[in-house]
Amino acid sequence: MKHHTKLWLILLIFIVFGGIAYFVYSFFQSSSQTQTPPPGATQISTDVNYVDTSKQENRMKNLLENRQSTTQSATTETTIAVFETTIGDDAPGRVKNIELTCSVLNETVLQPGEVFSFNQVVGEPTVERGYQEAKIIVDHQTTTGIGGGNCQVSSTLYNTVLQIPSLAIVERHEHGKDVYYVPDGKDAAVSYGGLDFKFRNDTGKVIKIGAITNGKTITTSIIQID
Repeated sequence: MKHHTKLWLILLIFIVFGGIAYFVYSFFQSSSQTQTPPPGATQISTDVNYVDTSKQENRMKNLLENRQSTTQSATTETTIAVFETTIGDDAPGRVKNIELTCSVLNETVLQPGEVFSFNQVVGEPTVERGYQEAKIIVDHQTTTGIGGGNCQVSSTLYNTVLQIPSLAIVERHEHGKDVYYVPDGKDAAVSYGGLDFKFRNDTGKVIKIGAITNGKTITTSIIQID
């Protein structure tokens, strides 16, 4: 009887210790499977689920770029007026001045209601900026001065603007004598600090000025942006 009691006691001890060992093993096994969030990740639950914030930022950046691309592609530009004049006096200094002025004037954008000023946009023609001496008209006489040729650019633009009734002329001056590149009375003389050519954008739309030259002609345009 005592022998059977000992056997049962040994068996009970074995079962108890076996259960404890299994519990300890299960506990460490589950702990070893717990994952550590990777760098840049945010834990959102007690389960092994993480959100990689760097990937989210990249996705957001791509969405914004796509949206901007779509917006830009939706913008349309329509040329609504063009005028061209011939450069009869193609002296190197005059052609250089025209090239400089066209490059500054080109792509100028005007908002609805904004007033364009030729002198303000182009600025003062100086030797430091690359402008050279060429023929100019002063007091009804032809002479030479830095920036000669600018008046042909401003006159070409003036004749472009005249084609659009909703562009209001604010300031415009004729030369003291006729010029060869535009019809009589259709010129626009400019002189930095003095005579200016100005017009106001009353189209209700954003517009852009185009101004290009190939050394033989000057072409200006008004482009509507929708």
